Amino acid sequence: VEDEMDLAEVFIEFFSSENIFIQHFKSGFDLLVSKEIFDVYFIDYRMPKMNGDELAWQLPDKPKYLITGELDLEEITFKFKDIIGKPYAINKIHS
Repeated sequence: VEDEMDLAEVFIEFFSSENIFIQHFKSGFDLLVSKEIFDVYFIDYRMPKMNGDELAWQLPDKPKYLITGELDLEEITFKFKDIIGKPYAINKIHS
């Protein structure tokens, strides 16, 4: 879930090149409305209407990674599997 398309393209291109299916949503609301369930979630923190932390609590019990460029870690209440900084480190996404 990433509201900035240029940043979402990094994920889309990377996972597509690895032959891994990826579905992009521009907002947490769009993902929730879809009712789709995935094996793993990459969630941007700062998005309009609902931040990544708020979204994570509403998703199924699957691995979730938080994506952020700026964040006071004390703001996070959900236990994410890991935090990926912006700009993205492809090697961190790959692992």
